[in-house]
Amino acid sequence: MRTDLPAAAVSVISDEEKIERTLWALLDNAIKFTPGGIVTVTRRPLPAHNAVEFEVSDTGIGMHSDEATQALKGLTQVDSSPRRRFRGLGIGLRMATRLIELLGGTIRVRTAVGQGTSFIVTLPVRPTPAAHLH
Repeated sequence: MRTDLPAAAVSVISDEEKIERTLWALLDNAIKFTPGGIVTVTRRPLPAHNAVEFEVSDTGIGMHSDEATQALKGLTQVDSSPRRRFRGLGIGLRMATRLIELLGGTIRVRTAVGQGTSFIVTLPVRPTPAAHLH
């Protein structure tokens, strides 16, 4: 596992529990579908958009783009065959998508079969009073 979290803090006024649940769901998926590979968590401030991005990427099995869309819409397994290799109910990505939507953000996905998957969460940043003091 790798992290790329710049030292500069980004103030996000939001629901910490929803963000935490989302990141855990994305990490769980990345780890599950990356046997022996690398999972990376990145945070990027987007000051021009008054937002912050969190990206959870992996070097795992990847998906076809239609499978990624299906996974984000949720409540279904991308691989529902009786011989599927990975556990789960198929609700984690849908839950993550819905939580981020409730916070005014978005989740998008980049993926390629055999090359891995990246889920990019974008959240609005609201200025805090402390931010104006510096």
